[in-house]
Amino acid sequence: MSQVCFHSRHALCLQQNHSQDNALSDQRLRSDALRPHRWTPLVQPCTFCGNFAARWLCPPCKESYCADCYSQLHGRGASLAHACNRLGYYTAEDQLRDEHFFRASARRSIERHKKELARNSEPILRKQAALAIQRSYRAASGRALGRSWLRSARAKQSYQQRQTHYSKSLCIRRILGLTSHTLLPHDAKEQIAMERTLFWKRARARYFILQNCTDASLNGDLPTDPKRIQGQGFGIGSTGELADQASFGGVRLPGRAFPVEGTKHVNVSHDLRKLLRPGDRIRIGSSLCRLHKTHPGAVDRNSLQLRFCWVKPDIGATGLCLYRLPPQGQAGKMWTMIGRIMYENQLTQILIKGYCGFHFKVCEYQRVWAKRLHHRLPKVASQLQKWSAQHEGIQQRVQWWTMDWQQVLESRRRKADRS
Repeated sequence: MSQVCFHSRHALCLQQNHSQDNALSDQRLRSDALRPHRWTPLVQPCTFCGNFAARWLCPPCKESYCADCYSQLHGRGASLAHACNRLGYYTAEDQLRDEHFFRASARRSIERHKKELARNSEPILRKQAALAIQRSYRAASGRALGRSWLRSARAKQSYQQRQTHYSKSLCIRRILGLTSHTLLPHDAKEQIAMERTLFWKRARARYFILQNCTDASLNGDLPTDPKRIQGQGFGIGSTGELADQASFGGVRLPGRAFPVEGTKHVNVSHDLRKLLRPGDRIRIGSSLCRLHKTHPGAVDRNSLQLRFCWVKPDIGATGLCLYRLPPQGQAGKMWTMIGRIMYENQLTQILIKGYCGFHFKVCEYQRVWAKRLHHRLPKVASQLQKWSAQHEGIQQRVQWWTMDWQQVLESRRRKADRS
């Protein structure tokens, strides 16, 4: 059936199918006329309206139109320049074939564009690859040349050291495998500190040293960019201080410590209340200490309070480095408890007091003999005075080790708190 006969014969059915209101009129029509028919198009319908057969094919739009839709859509504007083809008997198979053709042509154009882009960018990619190969080769050759120069410099340095002086400690360390080569004066701090450390302590030492921070970290004045932070890790402290930190452990704290001999008081140059707590384990120089756990001013703005007395002499204006040690494990706590029991044992205290009394007696006898020989043998008397002063200092420091002295310091602290 042609499209004219189809539309004239099935106009009522089409109107009922396309209308939103399906209300029937009062007069009932015949059932065959009201029954909706099903049809199959023999040709390709219009893409725009779908009611009439396609008569025109537009390759730029890749769609087919009937005569009315073609004149309506391609009658003005830029669509006038489209080169359209008139269709004869245009079936659905022809439409499917044209769609496949359009898709294939679009795919070929995309692939052609990609190949053209790849062909145009090939010289740039070749240049980048050549530069990468050149950088890798120059880096590898530079590293090999630097290693050879470094080996020759170390050999020359070690030969000069053997000619000038023979280092027994260096020989022993080489025999034990603690160092692999001679250190040069221009070596980095990290390399010098690690070479002076036992090989089984190097990983832990590097872990502690990398946590060192500047004094500005207490005030939060560090820049956001970590590369702009000056003096971190191995950049803090001298080579000797880094080697001591690597050997004894601990994280270095800002500032310096000034312990007072014979007391539990330690002056500090920085406020460490954000970094330390009462009862923490610290290291002042090479001495292991513990902060007082119950003292209200154990960690103050300008001072620290130790658990036991500081027995070493005063440091002076230079001060000592202060390190924070990690918490002890179960084994460490057990050994600390055993050591404290042995220290507080009555027999140990008797031995300490006996040693203190021995030096006191020797000091008294030397003073007496120095007074008697002052006129006859003045040189011997002056030497005896020096020895008596040394024994007096030893007797004073040994007295600081006793529990009686610790109790005296505690009583002084309580009296000062009450006053």
